[in-house]
Amino acid sequence: MIHLDLPDSEVERRVLARRLCAGCGMDYSLIENSPSEDGMCDACGGELIKREDDTQEALAVRLREYHEKTNPVLDIFRRKEYVITVDTRPGKQQVQQAIRDRIGLPPSRLTAASSQADAR
Repeated sequence: MIHLDLPDSEVERRVLARRLCAGCGMDYSLIENSPSEDGMCDACGGELIKREDDTQEALAVRLREYHEKTNPVLDIFRRKEYVITVDTRPGKQQVQQAIRDRIGLPPSRLTAASSQADAR
């Protein structure tokens, strides 16, 4: 089992920064994928809105339920040494490479190509 670990504070930061286009449904993250113009979709010009359940109160319930249901399962698998925990705070490529490293796979072609470009 690969456990993608993210502190609740970071989950909250990311979830509360999500926006959805009311017109076309395009997803945005105000952290990593902000629209060109505040509050407007780049694809269709529609208004960006928060999802109804992207509130601190709703998130607190979701996180509590997640921990109540997931932690016992993780504990069972950890006792059998079947859990690989990966910190998901770094960027996507770093997380992917950490997973590959932990399960014994070679670097992905993208990671290898970017490493070669960095070396130049």
